[in-house]
Amino acid sequence: MSKNKDIAILDLHGFKHSDAVSECHSFLNEYWNSMQEAHIITGNSREMKSLVFGVLEQYDINYEEATLWNKGYIKVWF
Repeated sequence: MSKNKDIAILDLHGFKHSDAVSECHSFLNEYWNSMQEAHIITGNSREMKSLVFGVLEQYDINYEEATLWNKGYIKVWF
């Protein structure tokens, strides 16, 4: 996890799919109400994105898959 002054970033590269869900929960709980926007870097793995989408839906957070040119991350708004 990292943070610049405006955006928190969780990079899931190198994480096992089995660990991604708990990492997402930890990340969201850490930055809830302290940041306006976050990025979760998933790479192009559909399975990893599906796991992250599932967590985001549990929190009822607004999100979207990033741009047409780089679909390797998800934008999140708290």
